[in-house]
Amino acid sequence: MMIRMSRVLLLCAALFPSCKAEVHCGRKKAADRMEDSMREKLRELTDQSVAQIDCPAVKPGAGVKVSCTASHNGFQFFIDAEFRDDTNFHMETRGVLVSKVLEAKLARPDVSGVDCGPRLHRAAPGDQVECQFMREDVQRTLRVTIKDDQGNLDFQEE
Repeated sequence: MMIRMSRVLLLCAALFPSCKAEVHCGRKKAADRMEDSMREKLRELTDQSVAQIDCPAVKPGAGVKVSCTASHNGFQFFIDAEFRDDTNFHMETRGVLVSKVLEAKLARPDVSGVDCGPRLHRAAPGDQVECQFMREDVQRTLRVTIKDDQGNLDFQEE
């Protein structure tokens, strides 16, 4: 079944811990619709399929909140959702760093070819992500360390 997405607004301004999106889901059971819509939105953002998303049964309606668990490549993260109405909801991820978002943050006129590896990374304090990029025709490495649960990052060029 093709999932209709409308009014999808990517709000990935916050690098960590969350990516945010407005999502519309079809007319299946609420939890299944939500899981399918979340899976599709994450696929758009990461170019990968998330292995599993589990949401509790909910009765959709404006203001209804739900916290879902997701797993990918052996790590678990969370997706918090709040329904705007019976079929549209806003979602935010916790505990995961999306390479596409990090790469966009690192993009500057003097930098090219930014690649932060796998599209999804576990994001707990102390975790590190290594990004490769070119500057002044020289391949460089940037080590990004998750400092805390509030989304603070430490950048160290090697």
